[in-house]
Amino acid sequence: MGRFLLKADLTEADDRLRALRAGLAPDRPPPTDALRRAVEASTGLAVAAIEGQARRGTFRWVVPAELGNGLRVMIRVNRLDHVELETGLAVEARLLRYLRTIGLAVPAVVAVDTSKAAVPAAFGVVERLEGPTLADCDDDDVATERALRSLGRYLRELHGVCLAGAGPIAIVAERGGPTDFVGIETSWADYVVERLPDHLAALVTGGVVAAETAGAIERRIRAGRYDDISDRLLHGDPGGPNVILAMDGTVKGLVDWEDALVGAPIFEIASCAAFHPERRWPALFEGYRFALAQERGCRFWLYYLRIAVARTVVRLRFGIGDPPGRPAAAGRITRAMEALGLPEAVRP
Repeated sequence: MGRFLLKADLTEADDRLRALRAGLAPDRPPPTDALRRAVEASTGLAVAAIEGQARRGTFRWVVPAELGNGLRVMIRVNRLDHVELETGLAVEARLLRYLRTIGLAVPAVVAVDTSKAAVPAAFGVVERLEGPTLADCDDDDVATERALRSLGRYLRELHGVCLAGAGPIAIVAERGGPTDFVGIETSWADYVVERLPDHLAALVTGGVVAAETAGAIERRIRAGRYDDISDRLLHGDPGGPNVILAMDGTVKGLVDWEDALVGAPIFEIASCAAFHPERRWPALFEGYRFALAQERGCRFWLYYLRIAVARTVVRLRFGIGDPPGRPAAAGRITRAMEALGLPEAVRP
């Protein structure tokens, strides 16, 4: 069975994921001396300084450092010993190297080490893009909308990259071009419905929607026509923490490409929009030059609904509550159903 979204579909028990998020899991960042030796062995460069404490990410410890050549980097160490997380590091590294050759603003990759020889976990070393993130200006509509216009332009440029296949990316060659990568699903339509019954069952079990509502959602998503352009490279997770801003508030680059996929640009627009209240969408659409017209609008809302279902599953699996003063995550499901003319999403 494939996956739609790594955080929703990773084959780990929910209790383990909740403990991981809460910092209760029995994992610790590698000792500084061991990590220093591991990075020096994998990069061939001295580590001039470990510049701060390890920060706990969802799946990785993130350690800021400076190498002997003056490059400031982030060392990202897996917290779970899982093949998909190791594969993600390798795919991301290869993809970033290619994107830099075509001039897209992404961090440089220094090294990836999955040997677990010096530290008992796979890790990667990437350039640190300095600057605030889109998440840092979330309380400022003006600043956020400026960044969203810039992000729209960035994503439009990214979506100019054409790849074969659909869905999550695998490496099939090492030639240094777009033919190095392929989406692992047989078709884009197959990707859209990947794990859909499992996700809807989780929402019913979690008390988010009633069984009849889940049935209506599945029928509507499966009835969609997914024959729009679907051979483009997508970042896959254009949320605020992954968008690094320059001093003028425009996008400096995107980080964390492990969810990259081959798919439809409208899917990525819907994914980005789902991170923000609707009042901010016009700025994103303007930057991308996207018009929410009738047919494209229908496709947008189908993708928005599919994304909302998967992200709500993530919240259930990791035990993430709704932040105070924010709309409930499941409210995005209701909003999409409303836009698509489906019955109201009633809780059981």
